[in-house]
Amino acid sequence: MESKPVEPTARRKAAVSAGMLVSLSGFFWLVMVPFKVDDHDFLFAAGYLCAVYSALGAVGFLWGAAFAYVARKRNWSRRACGIAAGSIFAIPAVYFILSAFIFDNRRGTFVGLLLITLANFAGYVCKRLAYPKLTYEQLCEPEPPLSLFPR
Repeated sequence: MESKPVEPTARRKAAVSAGMLVSLSGFFWLVMVPFKVDDHDFLFAAGYLCAVYSALGAVGFLWGAAFAYVARKRNWSRRACGIAAGSIFAIPAVYFILSAFIFDNRRGTFVGLLLITLANFAGYVCKRLAYPKLTYEQLCEPEPPLSLFPR
């Protein structure tokens, strides 16, 4: 028997919103910093990449947590939960298409691809937080086929 989700407090909602804003702004600040691989050594490049991925991870986790509450409240299926959290995919996809094909900007293409990978992570986090008792196999199994005659 599933328990009804507890309504998050205003303080928790503010914390999630502020965390998302700070991590997104940190990510875009890191990406907009002029960076040339020729000028720096390997450790600087590795540290830079780790900082970018940690900011992206925070955004993905907070986005997935926000959608996990909504998914449990509205009794969404596992598939719908993952798709809804993956809705973060729409904005970077447009950004990627504009930067890659219209403006011919390599840096924008890199940023768009990073943000697109975020959709998979946010969907997984949302499923994991909304349905904590399910195993990995149960989370990833496909939905049963539709039937004309319900059982």
